[in-house]
Amino acid sequence: MNDNLTIKELLIKLFSHLNKRRKLELFLHLILMIINSLAEVVSLALIIPFLSVLTNPENLFKIKIVKSFSELLQISSPYELRLPLTILFGSIVIFSGLIRLLNLWLTFKIGGLVGNDLTTKAFKKILFKPYLDHVTSHTSASISTMTQEVSTVVYRVIIPQLQLISSAIISICLITTLIIINWEIAFFAGFLLTFFYFITIKLSKNYVRTLSKQEVFLNKSLIKLIQESLGSIREVILNNSHLYFYRNFQGISFQLESVRARSSFLSTYPRIALEPIGITILAIIAFFSVSQDGIDNALPLIGSLALGIQKLLPLTQKIYEGFIRTRAAKASLITVIDLMEKSISDEDCFVSHSNLLENNSIIFKNVSFNYQNINRTIINSVNFTINQGEKIAIIGTTGSGKSTLVDLLIGLLPPSNGKVLINGKDINKISNKRFLARWRASIAHLPQNIYLADSSIKENIAFGVPPNEIDINRVNEVINRSQLRDFVDSCNNGINSLVGENGVALSGGQRQRIGIARALYKKTNILLLDEATSALDIKTEELIMQNLCSNNTNMTLIIITHRTQNLKYCERILNLNKGEINDYANKTY
Repeated sequence: MNDNLTIKELLIKLFSHLNKRRKLELFLHLILMIINSLAEVVSLALIIPFLSVLTNPENLFKIKIVKSFSELLQISSPYELRLPLTILFGSIVIFSGLIRLLNLWLTFKIGGLVGNDLTTKAFKKILFKPYLDHVTSHTSASISTMTQEVSTVVYRVIIPQLQLISSAIISICLITTLIIINWEIAFFAGFLLTFFYFITIKLSKNYVRTLSKQEVFLNKSLIKLIQESLGSIREVILNNSHLYFYRNFQGISFQLESVRARSSFLSTYPRIALEPIGITILAIIAFFSVSQDGIDNALPLIGSLALGIQKLLPLTQKIYEGFIRTRAAKASLITVIDLMEKSISDEDCFVSHSNLLENNSIIFKNVSFNYQNINRTIINSVNFTINQGEKIAIIGTTGSGKSTLVDLLIGLLPPSNGKVLINGKDINKISNKRFLARWRASIAHLPQNIYLADSSIKENIAFGVPPNEIDINRVNEVINRSQLRDFVDSCNNGINSLVGENGVALSGGQRQRIGIARALYKKTNILLLDEATSALDIKTEELIMQNLCSNNTNMTLIIITHRTQNLKYCERILNLNKGEINDYANKTY
């Protein structure tokens, strides 16, 4: 997004991404802001009669409206006005305070709801990104956007902007009231506040923009460092690299907190600087008013001005903070809006619950692939066919493109050239997105590195299935087929035993067998094993392979392996060398 867009343009873009309910809530909140401003005006307007009745009730008693009000309450003495006016003034002030509290609560409530909407929408946008975008982008940037940037937008853009609008409405009403009371002093106070904050905003504009960009960059750098250090903790311990990561973290954290401290100072200091100036000016006004009109006549005016200025100072500060904090969060605002504007079609979100594909035929037709930022062609004009029920081995040296070939087959990567046809349909054609979803649902893919969630064995086997919908009988069936029964029975809680974060408490073989059980639980027609048994001992691997291949004539089995003993289960071998395929029958099958 263009960095030259104004804050106003960015806020309009952000508002357009809110749902109808949030927009209605903001409109109702605006009405409450107006009611709040009227309550503040009434409390300010009542200060003059209240102070007048305390200092000089006789003059107030001569006013026709007051006299009529007194007769209604059967008040005959001006001094008897003090109690009802005190009660009235106190009641209005309390009511005004309650409205202000409600207004403040709604500001944070709506801000939090908008934050939740943006966070969940951001997660959806990131989660449904094409696989190619995932492998070519940094996860630290995605995590930073969801956890840091959205939070920054909520607490340094949305909430300050709501407070700015509320404060602006109340300030306009208070200044109007002060003009009615004494227009010379009101104009002077209004001009002083406006001029001071305007100059402050102008002088800090570029510096705040720089701080905004620095904070976004440092946030991403910090998350990236945490991921790298904790993700490679074994190597950190073995290489004694603790101090390297610690010092890097210390440096980035120091820079980040320094940037935040400077941003916070810029948004706070004007009020502290302006308060002594305001009090001094008020003291000068009080001195001349008392000198000219006497204490009895001057006190109501001084009291109303003091109360008005006392209310205006925090309000103008909130208006200023709305400008400065939003400017300081401009880079985060751009990042979040950029993500919000990424499109996801209904087909992209479609998850097929229909029957799995049958009679699957897989055809690679002149398929080539290379990453945009890498000049080397990884897959080069590959042609082959796999029919339903065939048992195929894909072999090749490390780095020959086997895993890329698999990603093309299951539709995670689109080919640079050529077509991948499933049952005659091009799965990468835009009009076939629903078909692609069915195709993916028909595959059980087991990679070499199994991801295990920090949950129970049964939840990891039925990965992605709500706990109350897990078929326990099927779980036990696949546990037996994957040679996992002895391990499960040795656990204190059986299938309900926790595996730890990413299976940290398990051996490599145990993790792979849970992965095999997960693939079998899916009950698909195509099973794809990408070095999925590399951590198993030969005997266990033999038992699992025999189980998979026996009585499964309709299941297509595709194995990527370096172990030659697994080739005997495959009728054909696809040898991948320098991006090209050599397809031949396996004589030992």
